[in-house]
Amino acid sequence: MLEIADFGIKSVEEHLVKLGEKNHYLTYKGEKTSIFVYGHEISFQFKYKNEFLLATVNDSIEGVDYWVMLISADLKVLDVCTPFTDDTFLKIKTIFKNGIEYENFHSSEAWAILIDDKPRWRWSMSDFKYRQLTGFLFAPRWLSLVKIAT
Repeated sequence: MLEIADFGIKSVEEHLVKLGEKNHYLTYKGEKTSIFVYGHEISFQFKYKNEFLLATVNDSIEGVDYWVMLISADLKVLDVCTPFTDDTFLKIKTIFKNGIEYENFHSSEAWAILIDDKPRWRWSMSDFKYRQLTGFLFAPRWLSLVKIAT
């Protein structure tokens, strides 16, 4: 995987946002995309084959939340997961050829986010725990979230 800096986040004009809607969208190489996101900044972004692995983060008074997305070359969201971060920032430890290993700043637990070569239909406890019920829960999975034994 190659670290990149091609994506950015822009805010939607406040008067256009309805309560509860996502109010930020991604830009790619400075151009607006059709991808609306939670989070107000990009935590990391990598190119993997023809796809992009990208995480947005929201640091608020209630804690820290991440949304990790796999985006296709034609800028369509293929998969999204919300990794466990224990309400702290994540720190990337290792970059693999098909994913990353990270740990939380206030914990010694290590996790990996891995990209499968092809989408898979699967339902596990982690799929229900780390995915939104709408949209991506009942879609094929590209991303796997795996706890690494320490």
